[in-house]
Amino acid sequence: NFMDEARRRGIKVDSAALAAALGVPVVATAARRGEGLEHLKDTIDDLLTGVLRPAPRPVAYDVRLEACIRELEQELADLLDGSLSPRWVALRLIGGDSEILEKIKTVKNGDRLLFEKWGQATFWLLLLQCFFYSTFLRYFFGPPFRSP
Repeated sequence: NFMDEARRRGIKVDSAALAAALGVPVVATAARRGEGLEHLKDTIDDLLTGVLRPAPRPVAYDVRLEACIRELEQELADLLDGSLSPRWVALRLIGGDSEILEKIKTVKNGDRLLFEKWGQATFWLLLLQCFFYSTFLRYFFGPPFRSP
């Protein structure tokens, strides 16, 4: 959105190059003028019907944080049972998203399994370790948490 603002400020956005770099469709729009809205609707339809299959580029963090994320993903994979992306949930947990637990509960019917996993000290220690790495790296190196 705001492509009209970008043009006014002399900013040129190459939607195709941006889409290629991100691995997801990019549709330039200016909602106030109705620019690009039909293309946006067509793109959403193509995504929903499977005509377009995005392949987003994953963000790679510092190796220590990535190791934590991978461990957390493995812990979450069985629990989520394909309902949500384990990496997405792991990153939300590490980022301190307090609502993610409620979101998981609504997706997963096996509440007993959910609370068994949440009750395990090893799971919370792993989450704490990941949170420490992300906070430490953010403080000392800034986003995107890559060490020099």
